[in-house]
Amino acid sequence: MFRSVAKKGGVKVKIVVRSVGKTKDKRLKQLSEEYLKRSNHYLSVVAEEVREGSGRIEEIKAQEAANLTQGISPDSILISMDERGEEMTSEAFSKFIETHMIHGTRYIYFMIGGAAGLDPELMEQSQKRLSLSKMTLPHEMARTILFEQIYRAFTIIRGEPYHKD
Repeated sequence: MFRSVAKKGGVKVKIVVRSVGKTKDKRLKQLSEEYLKRSNHYLSVVAEEVREGSGRIEEIKAQEAANLTQGISPDSILISMDERGEEMTSEAFSKFIETHMIHGTRYIYFMIGGAAGLDPELMEQSQKRLSLSKMTLPHEMARTILFEQIYRAFTIIRGEPYHKD
């Protein structure tokens, strides 16, 4: 299915992972870059880092939400990464991505907050809240895990042997 969608000349999905702050851990940065490189073999996947907020917690969240949503068109799909969000198996996540590919979604934005978390208004605006784990993860690690799951989704869609059932 994946291959036929790409060949029809229709709209191709672009996946954007926007996160607050830069990845400081060199090992996580290298691993993230490796999964991005692998994913871009299938479809355009980009990482965008936005500036951290300052002030009180509410101000930080509001500033970071504005930074995360800047320049996003209204027809984009927003997914807030939150430990209280919906948990999915890798197979369900791949079907979610594939559905948006088939239906011509132009952009899927995954939003990862900083140390203060995501602004509640941003989460309300999102079409989905997604959890990588019920446990709280450092945002640098969450970003790396999300990149791996995006890559895994593409291999599942293509029926490649990376994912083991």
